[in-house]
Amino acid sequence: MKHLLAIAMMVAVLAASAATPGSSLGFLSRVGVDVTQLYRLPDHVDLSQDDISYYRMDVKMGKLLENVRHFSYYFEVTNDGMEGVYSIAGVRDYGDGRILVLYSVEYGDGGNLELASYNSLGQLVDFVDLGYGRDGTAYNIDDDPASDMSVYTTRSLELPNDSVIVVREAQQVVPIRLSEWTDKDVLGRVDKTVRYAINSLGQLRLLDIESTHSGTYIEDSHRFEDIRDLHYYPVSQYERIDRLNQMAVRPDVVKDMARDEYSHAHYELYHAATDMIMTNTVQVILWMARHRDNNLEKVFANCAHSGLIDVGMIRNELKKLPSAAMRTRMGRMLDKWQSQE
Repeated sequence: MKHLLAIAMMVAVLAASAATPGSSLGFLSRVGVDVTQLYRLPDHVDLSQDDISYYRMDVKMGKLLENVRHFSYYFEVTNDGMEGVYSIAGVRDYGDGRILVLYSVEYGDGGNLELASYNSLGQLVDFVDLGYGRDGTAYNIDDDPASDMSVYTTRSLELPNDSVIVVREAQQVVPIRLSEWTDKDVLGRVDKTVRYAINSLGQLRLLDIESTHSGTYIEDSHRFEDIRDLHYYPVSQYERIDRLNQMAVRPDVVKDMARDEYSHAHYELYHAATDMIMTNTVQVILWMARHRDNNLEKVFANCAHSGLIDVGMIRNELKKLPSAAMRTRMGRMLDKWQSQE
């Protein structure tokens, strides 16, 4: 009998080792993704290259991110009133039960990149919003037509080993009249390097962010860059909510917001708050339920009043809170937000 058991175990091991390539991506197949068409992420990939084959998603594939993204938000209209295109930009199977999926969301004049990690069962382990990149966004300085500028973003992803992920981004501002340019034509530039650790379970942790700035037309808008950079925190790092809560009452932020209702601090704080509550709604409202004396309730109320967040969509998530008392209290809070819309 022992010999038969040993043979059976050996057969099982051999069968597992002979599994067909991509079999660990079965959770993608189950929602209709043709995994044979997916781009396999190499150790280094320039995400600005045209030869990456983006796999366009449909609504039923939204199950892959249902805990961190409201897919109707993108498949119907975006917060800018434009249809979004959600795609899978690539996958990395580590071969040990961890799978990375890189998503692309195109809308407006650019798009978001998002990175999600899954386990061998296809369960979402972690998620991070890598931010919005622009492809020729035009904007104006001081209402002077001669100062029209365009913003261009290039990004790359590096997977040097099984425990580190590096994202690099360069954002350049150039005169709008130029279709081609050299370094001397660049009026402003921001280079950013973001490093993550990924553990054996697939959980991500932000290690550090390095930024360098040059030029004149981009410096002022980056005075509150640390608020903007909160989106680089994975959803598993709750400290990002604590940091936003502290930033809401930071003296330089309060001073800038008091100066002008359209200030840089207003823009960065409200958009960081919007992204945070729309990315993982339950996590944020649970944090608020547990931190009654917080600085964010007023921020979110103002976001609702400005039409930046969908209160009805957030209300649908209340049923996931762990207690009836929490659901009742947070429901009353949303009633106040909705009355201000």
